[in-house]
Amino acid sequence: MKPLIALLLITFTVHAQTRLRADTSAALVYEGDDYIHHWRINPRVPLDILTITKSREPKSVRFCTDKDTLAIMLKPGDKIDFDVALKGVPCHTRIESPALKDYSAKNENDTIPFTLTDHNNLLFHVVINDKDSLPVIFDSGTSGLLLDDNVYKKEYNSLTIGRFHWDSLDVYPVSLSGHGSDGRFGWDLFDGKIVEIDYDRSLFIVHTRLPDTHGYTALPIEYTHDLFCIRGDLAVRGVRYPGRFLYDDGYERTILLDTALVAETGYPRDQPILKKSVLRDGRGREVPVVVFNNERLDLNAVSLYNIPAQLLAAANPARFKTHILGAEVLKRFNTLLDFQHDVVYLKPNGLMDAAYADAQSGAGSK
Repeated sequence: MKPLIALLLITFTVHAQTRLRADTSAALVYEGDDYIHHWRINPRVPLDILTITKSREPKSVRFCTDKDTLAIMLKPGDKIDFDVALKGVPCHTRIESPALKDYSAKNENDTIPFTLTDHNNLLFHVVINDKDSLPVIFDSGTSGLLLDDNVYKKEYNSLTIGRFHWDSLDVYPVSLSGHGSDGRFGWDLFDGKIVEIDYDRSLFIVHTRLPDTHGYTALPIEYTHDLFCIRGDLAVRGVRYPGRFLYDDGYERTILLDTALVAETGYPRDQPILKKSVLRDGRGREVPVVVFNNERLDLNAVSLYNIPAQLLAAANPARFKTHILGAEVLKRFNTLLDFQHDVVYLKPNGLMDAAYADAQSGAGSK
């Protein structure tokens, strides 16, 4: 992009009468510190809307053309309408921050059984468009509804899970949907509610009010890239390496280490290799990894020991800087995903001492 000629700083955030200039349709939108949207200015759309990731706090956003930059702060529920003059043609644009959802005043609870598969996924039988029954997995590392290429139909737009029903969903095709499934559904379908995952009883329980959290460890949620992360520490040879972890029970393995974070924190790469392997991302692309033993993972007050971790040899398939915490670790905790107050609660369950698939002798938890 060319150097920015002007900076328009908008401190108010609703219905600002602002016009930016642009000679090319390519623009960049910077959301917070680490999310960059590649935006296409489109004069054919009556109102082009960009919705940023959920945030409980005001978030900085910059909309950058090749000529101008609009810098704003958006609180939850705020929006700003403005025009971009693309070679003199006005393009009506909106940036909005989603309002916070809270269903605590409603009685929208349900208890839904699931099957924990041999690949550590939570498998459900759902109904699409009120007629087709499909096996799909819950994938906290995605949003919306994604269906396998082999079953995807353009007319699919509704989903029923238990007593919950969604209409007018954006449904997207994927190359890989998870072993034994035809698709996956994401965390955001339950935004504003609390999801309890009870692995001991194979129950997925949706609450509108937070249950008793006695015995659970609390971890604040960080939203980014329409997904959510938690913070934790890796420890090797007595040294702690803090990091961000995408909470992703759609990833069937343990910990997928981000190359950029490994380099940034100085996490040691000279550990003995247990094996070399190849993973496939949701688009079917092969991702080479090496597997070695990570001595300890600390998630607030809970520690797990001797976890075989996967280190990427290529770019992170999450497309942003984060380790990925997968289902082979997450299944060891009964979980409360509190999307009202943005907290993850973890409580060790009966799978806590289960062997890891890639573990050598001595692997386990304490």
